[in-house]
Amino acid sequence: MLLSRTLLAALLIAGSRAAGASPWAIVTDFEDATIHTIDLGTSPPTVYGPFLNGQVIPQTHLGAVKVLPGGRFALLSGAYANMYLVNITDPTMPFVAVPHGFGSYEPGLAVSQDGRFAAVATDSALAGFVRLPELSLGGCGLPGRFETVAIAPNNTTVIFGDISNDQLVYGEVKPTFDCLEPYGTIATVSSPTKVAVAQDGETVLAAGVALNDEVRIFQLTPAGLVPGNPPRLEVGAQSFAFEPNGNRVYALSWGGYLSILRVQAPGEVSIDKLDVVSIPTYIAPGYPRLVSLPGIDMMAITPDGGRLIVGDSSDTYCWLVQLSNLSVTSVNTSGRFPTGIDVFVAETPTPTATPTAVPPTATPTFPPPQAVIPTLSFPMMGLLALALAAVAVLLVRR
Repeated sequence: MLLSRTLLAALLIAGSRAAGASPWAIVTDFEDATIHTIDLGTSPPTVYGPFLNGQVIPQTHLGAVKVLPGGRFALLSGAYANMYLVNITDPTMPFVAVPHGFGSYEPGLAVSQDGRFAAVATDSALAGFVRLPELSLGGCGLPGRFETVAIAPNNTTVIFGDISNDQLVYGEVKPTFDCLEPYGTIATVSSPTKVAVAQDGETVLAAGVALNDEVRIFQLTPAGLVPGNPPRLEVGAQSFAFEPNGNRVYALSWGGYLSILRVQAPGEVSIDKLDVVSIPTYIAPGYPRLVSLPGIDMMAITPDGGRLIVGDSSDTYCWLVQLSNLSVTSVNTSGRFPTGIDVFVAETPTPTATPTAVPPTATPTFPPPQAVIPTLSFPMMGLLALALAAVAVLLVRR
């Protein structure tokens, strides 16, 4: 389904106008298939939601979320062939602007900084692409099975993590946004479930499943990806968050430990502080249970660089880390389970008698999935069980 640019522009400007701007977070509730928004400009933070009840495909999940440039729309992906463009102009009342089927489970999602396209890791050999803002879909078959994806700041280089062959598959996206041409590969950590590109546009980090306390470092050069200096660091990571105006990288392990890395130069990364914060969430006393699903960014840094917000896909809490002193406070969203997270700046809505952005009252029509190539299934509960088991192994090793 395509959305006309005229209609999209109308949806873009829908919403309350404001008395001021403040940092917000949007959080997907994986199990409930809803979202919450959090006003981080209040003390304590104010939670709104849940939203999207009845606006998503029934009996599915919501995972990754990326706010598009401009902060008026968010792109959500989930399990079992669904993707949604959500209007967050009024963050106290977001709604689905466009639903779309893709044809597989989409664990990994990345949006180019210029807002022209998104890349989708589909848990299969399909490299998925979405032209923005109209949400037209494209894709092609590449060697591998992709759980994670990143787009470099040059807005053309796309890097997929291939868990079947323990490699990164990378290349330049075609002007038609439907494949990489040409593409190359380079060996990386076993079962890469997270890949990220630093703001310098050259430093690439890749991490794997929980049993691998290892981050691989690469440098993106005109000749392609080459090993970094050093080529690997002994630190666990399932998500990365980059300091907006600096060289620090926050790495969150599968066991809930936060480490700080530092980009010294393009392709050169060091460990600044190891396991400096432990997110205090528990299954039972002494057993941290912070878990993420492969490919999904479950933490983000506020635009001012002051706070890190972390999700927890086995609880109802988000966690705020004050980066100046590394103190941790909790935010209970009441959603099961806050997994995908992104941040944006929004105007604080001025209360009105009649909301100016009204969610659709009719049940949305979901187009059939576009099966570009046969896809591979990977049961979600199996992923969660694998992650929980791996956390237990990490605790024993510690």
